Amino acid sequence: MIKICKIAALVCFSLLYAATPAELYLVVGSNKTEGQLHSPYLRSYHHNPAADFTHEHTFDGMATTLDLHPDDTVPGRHISQTDVCSFIPEAPIVAVFMELFPSHGVRTVLDLQRMAAAQDPAIKLQNIRGLSARSINYASDVRNFLLKRMIEEMETPPTIDAILMPHAIENLVKHMKPGANLYIEHIPLLALKADNCFSLNVSPRFLVELNLALTEPFSTSLCRQAVDLVQAAMEISTGEIRLTREEYFAKLTQEVDACVAPEAFHQSLSLLVLLELERLEQSQPESPINKFLESQGFTNITHERVTNPFNSRSYSWMISAVNA
Repeated sequence: MIKICKIAALVCFSLLYAATPAELYLVVGSNKTEGQLHSPYLRSYHHNPAADFTHEHTFDGMATTLDLHPDDTVPGRHISQTDVCSFIPEAPIVAVFMELFPSHGVRTVLDLQRMAAAQDPAIKLQNIRGLSARSINYASDVRNFLLKRMIEEMETPPTIDAILMPHAIENLVKHMKPGANLYIEHIPLLALKADNCFSLNVSPRFLVELNLALTEPFSTSLCRQAVDLVQAAMEISTGEIRLTREEYFAKLTQEVDACVAPEAFHQSLSLLVLLELERLEQSQPESPINKFLESQGFTNITHERVTNPFNSRSYSWMISAVNA
């Protein structure tokens, strides 16, 4: 009997040891789905029919995905409802891929749900109906109390971490081995404040710059380079929008002449040019992103516009660095 117990204990220990990886290959901000790009121009710009977001083959099949979204049905190695800014891994990290991780955003599941409900009233209604159905057999006073509390919670504004990306990287680097690789697929979110190098602050002069770039076709300015790079991509787009050179410049000129309103800018073609201009500016050696990454001990920092090597998304802005 003692021998059988020893064998059982050895088997349990072996299974536990096997379940804990010696090294961690992490994909941050992924539940193995594509996620949402809220602009038709962005979707077309990045569209690739061969894109694959399952991460079955990422890091030679050793990837573990991590996301704040509370979904425990994600197949394969996955860590759900986890704030990466406070994440403590069970093994040293040898590689990190941050897949369209937000430059600023929420850090709790509740705030994630609040933000989703604020963006889409149908989600709020769906949650209320769900709780109402689940509590149908409760006493009326208890049921009404639960529904009231849910509505109050959902109507509470979410708490936003204005420097979410820097906080995430500051935590991850604590657990990365020397020589570990960091890869960031980046689309900066628009922000009002300039205290986060990964967010994008729209200069009031941007449309003036864009107008000059459009009227000076032989300019070598970064803005003109951005205009031409986006034009080349949109001409061969495989997404829902594909623009000839003439259509592209006509649309951009129209937006500049109309001084596209702030609320419409998120859906505009001009946004793509601004994002490309930001990439070109941040690619400079002394850029704010480079300085931040260097302050965290990273070297060999590069910025490229490439087909993403991890998910095959077209024209990804990929930032890579090595932990010294």
